[in-house]
Amino acid sequence: KDPFIARHIETMPDCYEPWREAALRQGYQSVVALPLISETNLYGAIVIDAMETDAFDDSELLLLMEMAGDLAFGIRTLRIRDERKHAEKALRETEARYEELYEKAPNGYVSVSAQDGRLLQSNQAMCTMLGYDRDLLNHMTIFDLCMDNEEGKARAGQLFSRFAHGESTRNAELQMTHADGHPVWVSG
Repeated sequence: KDPFIARHIETMPDCYEPWREAALRQGYQSVVALPLISETNLYGAIVIDAMETDAFDDSELLLLMEMAGDLAFGIRTLRIRDERKHAEKALRETEARYEELYEKAPNGYVSVSAQDGRLLQSNQAMCTMLGYDRDLLNHMTIFDLCMDNEEGKARAGQLFSRFAHGESTRNAELQMTHADGHPVWVSG
């Protein structure tokens, strides 16, 4: 992961042996290999050959190392951007599947705001079960849908308090009101 500098290829130690003959055939006398590292990721290396010996002075090496760092950072940024695009696409696909499952479920579902009991979302089965248009449901609270009795609004208040504090409300039953006024028992 360190830069490799061969100022005079012909006199380099054995570590450069595998590449020496090919470099000399091409007329190269010196070489610098700079790793492309960003954070802890090694992306590759830039190899620059020169026809003269001792072709890279210290200031040029510093500049080339900075360039290699910038290039590695650019590669890392592009890969992160690509990973983010793939993750966003996967998320959109998952959300679409969830929406389809939610919307086409045979059971009625409603999503409720923990802050004020507003209905955030409902599926078609819930609209059908209670006889309300979805646009109307979107302007209601869970309390608006409950019968004005102990099993309706009073029970909804108890459940909502638990729900707002992050407690489970599974298997709870409520008496709700159909749009035409008759009671509808629901559980969740």
